[in-house]
Amino acid sequence: MVDIYHNNRNFSLSVTPLVMQSFLYHFDFHRLRIVCGALALVASFPLQAQIGAEKAVPYHLQDGQEYQVSLTSLLEHGRKLFVANWTKPDGGGRPLTKGTGSPVADPSSPLVFPRNFNRISGPDANSCAGCHNSPVAGGNGDIVANVFVLGQRFDFATFDAGESIVTKGGVDESGKHANLQQIANSRSTPGMFGSGYIEMLARQMTTELQTIRDGIAPGASAALTAKGISFGTLSRNGDGSWDVSAVVGLPAPSLGSASGKPNLIIRPFHQVSNVVSLRQFTNNAFNHHHGIQSTERFGEGADPDGDGVTNEMTRADVTAATVFQAAMAVPGRIIPSSSASETAVLAGEQKFVSIGCAVCHTPSLPLTNNGHIFTEPNPFNPAGNMQLDDGPTYSVDLNNDPTLPTPRLRADGSGTTWVPAFTDLKVHDITTGANDPNREPLDQNQAAGSPGFFAGNGKFITRKLWGLASKPNFFHHGMLTTIRDAITAHAGEALSSKQAFDALSPQDQNALIEFLKSLHNLPEGSPSTTLSADGQPRVWPPHRVTEVTTSPEGMDLMVHWQGGTTISPTERSYQVQTSTDLVNWTDLGPATTDISLTAPMNLPRQFFRIALVGEPAPPTEPTGYVSMAVPAASEATFAAPLIRPHAFRGRIRAISGNQISVTDGPNWAANAFVKSGPQTTTYAAVITTGEKAGLVGMITANTEDSLTLWLDPAEDLTGIPSDLIDGSGQGATLEIIPYWTPATFATGTPPQGAQILLFRANIAGTSLSASKTLEYDSGHWYDSDDFSVADDLALGFHEGIVMRNPTGSAYAFKVQGNVPTFPQRMSLRTLATGADQDIRFGYLCPVPEPIGALSLNLQNDDALLVFDNTTTGTNKSASKIYLYTTADGWVDGDTFAPVNIADALQPGNGYLLRRKGTTPASTLIWQDLPSFLQ
Repeated sequence: MVDIYHNNRNFSLSVTPLVMQSFLYHFDFHRLRIVCGALALVASFPLQAQIGAEKAVPYHLQDGQEYQVSLTSLLEHGRKLFVANWTKPDGGGRPLTKGTGSPVADPSSPLVFPRNFNRISGPDANSCAGCHNSPVAGGNGDIVANVFVLGQRFDFATFDAGESIVTKGGVDESGKHANLQQIANSRSTPGMFGSGYIEMLARQMTTELQTIRDGIAPGASAALTAKGISFGTLSRNGDGSWDVSAVVGLPAPSLGSASGKPNLIIRPFHQVSNVVSLRQFTNNAFNHHHGIQSTERFGEGADPDGDGVTNEMTRADVTAATVFQAAMAVPGRIIPSSSASETAVLAGEQKFVSIGCAVCHTPSLPLTNNGHIFTEPNPFNPAGNMQLDDGPTYSVDLNNDPTLPTPRLRADGSGTTWVPAFTDLKVHDITTGANDPNREPLDQNQAAGSPGFFAGNGKFITRKLWGLASKPNFFHHGMLTTIRDAITAHAGEALSSKQAFDALSPQDQNALIEFLKSLHNLPEGSPSTTLSADGQPRVWPPHRVTEVTTSPEGMDLMVHWQGGTTISPTERSYQVQTSTDLVNWTDLGPATTDISLTAPMNLPRQFFRIALVGEPAPPTEPTGYVSMAVPAASEATFAAPLIRPHAFRGRIRAISGNQISVTDGPNWAANAFVKSGPQTTTYAAVITTGEKAGLVGMITANTEDSLTLWLDPAEDLTGIPSDLIDGSGQGATLEIIPYWTPATFATGTPPQGAQILLFRANIAGTSLSASKTLEYDSGHWYDSDDFSVADDLALGFHEGIVMRNPTGSAYAFKVQGNVPTFPQRMSLRTLATGADQDIRFGYLCPVPEPIGALSLNLQNDDALLVFDNTTTGTNKSASKIYLYTTADGWVDGDTFAPVNIADALQPGNGYLLRRKGTTPASTLIWQDLPSFLQ
């Protein structure tokens, strides 16, 4: 239908679709304006005919037209067919035929109102999208959308014990009265995502198997292998007949044929591997569920179902619906934002392989020889479905056509497209036997009514796990609500993997579940098959640094980073970069495929990060070392310039008092971050974003997703953004970081008798004595007050300490760890009215920082005392004193010349801040962002 505007008058003109193209060319476009929709070639009915019409699909493509319209138009038409709520004028319903396509058992009781709709034996839905709908048309269905497979062989399920006609309503083929549990197999509705790739894999595997079969001479045998998947052994007897007794993983219809030669066809659709192609699936489903009969199966001009409508679905329509499903986007991964969840996903990938899940749920299979070009029709289609000589081949490039929904798969450098569907496309018996509640009452792959048909079924095609976490229910029947339940329901051929899962620690089980939870159907238009939690493209596996150690001799730094995994293999090149100031980075040698580096520690300080070559991923956060030394028979003042690797990184969900809960459900063990018993590490929670970034709180308790903190008396958690208050995704981030301890602070072995002096300000005054002294003796640090082992005593993030070396040799060591990426924040308080106060502290920064850039804005005559760590002696006096002035900032205490830029705090040095007394006593919150982070 086109509206033509001519000389300010309009009129309607009905044209046939095949005439439309020439029609457009023969009118004068200077005098005519043609108004048409996106489907210009498929809108060819008069406007008057629409008045009062109640057709869901007012126009059908005519055969041959599928090759003339654009792919975009064909996909749109296929979508309309898929979502159409079929009506009686469309041909919806099938009064005189079953869902199998055969005539009803009792034509005297046609399937008309009120017998026209029956949830067990169909029609059972008005549209395909009535079941396949989550999150888009073609997607998954909840258990309410389960299909009742094989119920369609009944006219109308009544369970009437008084009926006698076989398969009319209550009597099955064996003459028994069927009940609800016996009449059909209840199956969960899967999504059609990525199904074009799946069909092409099945075709290529079928070809491989048939090629092996065709090379077997009488009296010989051969191993059947396709895409690296073993299907057992096929043999021929001396008389040329075939022996399939050692063939495994194929359904019964693939093991025979009219000629006796096994066809070996991989049937990737239906959960028992019954359907060869999307086209067969489409022809079946439209008739079964909606009573819409295609011409290619039922004939043109025919009305076998007796509803008075012919040509209910054309061959071109079926192609459109098939291509729509084949072209659906592929599932992918959504990686949680917290570091704990990320770590669990990686660990879960390893466990998935190690306990044998990947034996059947093969992570990916290769499409070769341009297998990403989907073609119609399938060369292995059974009769009743379009054959190769029925028309031209229709082709779609599943990888590269820009009109297809995203995300798509891409071929690797060799031209192979790896399909990460987590299946081997084999059938396996995963039940315990006849009494297993997971068995089906009927075997779809046996002839209806045969003893094998009624023997039941326990063999299912290996579930495609891609998109798993987007499915609301699990297992073939959809009656399980958790992934864990689905794993533990495995038996039979999968029993060993199920037992291995049961034997895992709770932590490892949770990690495996977390990995499976990352397998998602992705939002429409996703830019990548791997996304972060906020929908951005994500490099996976991450190239994060996993370990930093020193060589046994203590001379070299060894850095290890994440490479690929069995589940997520990669062929990456890594570029190691190095810096001494955290601002200027240079490549350290050529790019490498290695995942480790050994570098000499021959500089005062050096930092390393890892970048991916050719991928738009940021480099890893820096890691490295800072050199320190205590002269012989002397002391030096220190403070940690680096942090220990974080144990968790995530976002704040809610705050209540001094308790923080986090997002992403990390499932921590109770008090996992509390020093108690065998757990000897003390942990801090550090706020890393927001106006209170840098705030540190010691963790005193934790639940599975919350932390209770001890805070400095001057601090609280008010004003820190959280998802609950500020909106999803707006919460501040935090890290859980272990404190340094005497045993972890320095590399190497301290000198015998070495001491650490702590100056924790709990009394007012200046020139304070140490509040605690630790001494090193024979491999341990001891508290000199009670001689208890103090190896695991927590050292504050900004705490200044003094280390003494009583021996005649200098003690040189290095602090190695991660570069902090959050601000410095600490409280500076005086403890008594009018009294000056000494505060030992360190600036948590691994590179020099000009004193004027510290945001340490105090009051007149506040002093900063610096100690020279290179000079000998103990109880040393300050080598330099800086004074703060409100007029000039920091000045030299001797010359009073400004030193804001000239002098700098040095990484790893400890300092003493002498605050002038105030009335009353006061507290200052010092917050500063190091310049390398600005």
